[in-house]
Amino acid sequence: MSFTQLLVTSLTLASVIISTKQSVSSRINFECINSDKGYATIAVNSSGKQTNTLIHWNFSIFADSFYTQQQCKEVTERLNLIVANNENQISDLLLTTDFINGKEVICWVYDFKYTCKGDGSNLLLVIPSAQDPKIVLRQLFDIPDDLFSVDVPLRYAPIYLKLGATIESQLAELDNLNSTSLIEVTAEVENPTDKLDLSDSTIEESVQKIARQITVRIFTNLGAGSGIIIKRQGQTYTVLTNAHVADGSFDEQYTILTGDGRSHPAHRKDLSNFGGIDLALVEFESENSYEVAVLRNSKITIGEQVYAAGFPNYIYHSKGSLETFEWGLRAFQITTGNLEMLMSEPSLSEGYKMGYTNDVEVGMSGGPVLDSKGQVIGLNGRGKYPIQGIEIFALTDGTYPSPELFQKMNLLSWAIPISIFKQITNE
Repeated sequence: MSFTQLLVTSLTLASVIISTKQSVSSRINFECINSDKGYATIAVNSSGKQTNTLIHWNFSIFADSFYTQQQCKEVTERLNLIVANNENQISDLLLTTDFINGKEVICWVYDFKYTCKGDGSNLLLVIPSAQDPKIVLRQLFDIPDDLFSVDVPLRYAPIYLKLGATIESQLAELDNLNSTSLIEVTAEVENPTDKLDLSDSTIEESVQKIARQITVRIFTNLGAGSGIIIKRQGQTYTVLTNAHVADGSFDEQYTILTGDGRSHPAHRKDLSNFGGIDLALVEFESENSYEVAVLRNSKITIGEQVYAAGFPNYIYHSKGSLETFEWGLRAFQITTGNLEMLMSEPSLSEGYKMGYTNDVEVGMSGGPVLDSKGQVIGLNGRGKYPIQGIEIFALTDGTYPSPELFQKMNLLSWAIPISIFKQITNE
């Protein structure tokens, strides 16, 4: 497996959020907020007390190759996953720097004797080229020098940032202050499902209806994604989704939320025939009748209006973000855009060939891209401004797009054309 594939795999797994079955009341929660100084990451405890800004995302080195809001959202979600996967332990959380296969990176560890892993499994952030990651770490994090350490003389003398100690110190100080002066992240959205309309009134009613009927939410061990009902045989329904969504359950067992609000146990089908394409099939049983998607047969063309549907795991507002795992069908979202790019070979890896202008959030992976008739033309899978930068745009022949082409591709969400699935399965 190449370094690029390892990065994509580790970052994909890190971007899914913890299942609602796991309690969050006893852990620190990281939030991405839009402050008067730009996007920032903070930490909030279970009683609502929040730290000062931990990460400033308006740092100039990201201006050309990253979109600061997306950067803030992705890394903040990754920090939440790291803490949850380590039994909500925050005290010993450290960040460190290193080079992996020539790439400057920031990683997380829980002990000074560790550093970045060669497989990228503890990766937090890839630094743009020609930047010293130690300098970037110091400038991104608004933390006093005494909370940095070089306690162990490892290779390249890695620097360590005591992130957990910083958070605990700030929250301990707040315990002595009047908590009424603190900002409550969810104050402006007391009942988010009543005040946030996730649908677009400009979208054709018929397309909205079809999208709601054929799009399901797939809950995994690690988080949630979306899928499309593509087949019914007797009482067995088949759902098409992304492999990186299905990989969120190592036991290949899932819970599927259908358009009528019912939940169904589900399991993964054999995927051997998909090869390296980011596709997976999941099955569930039901006596109820559900709409099956129409997969478009005719060619798609640049400039077509398209609609991306799915269930985002987070909804963002001016003071932070809200999880949607308990929102049921109210988390459903559909966005409007245009088809901007269709790639032939060499193309992006894992079958991604279709670039479109729609916004696609984490959790919408596996959901449908629809045409104006409500026919499925692709599957969501990659959002705009990916945190991996140009690495995620490695082409199937081993090359990378030109700087000019990369800038265009970076502005688009990317989908797998439904024609690829039809060719593989002879549907």
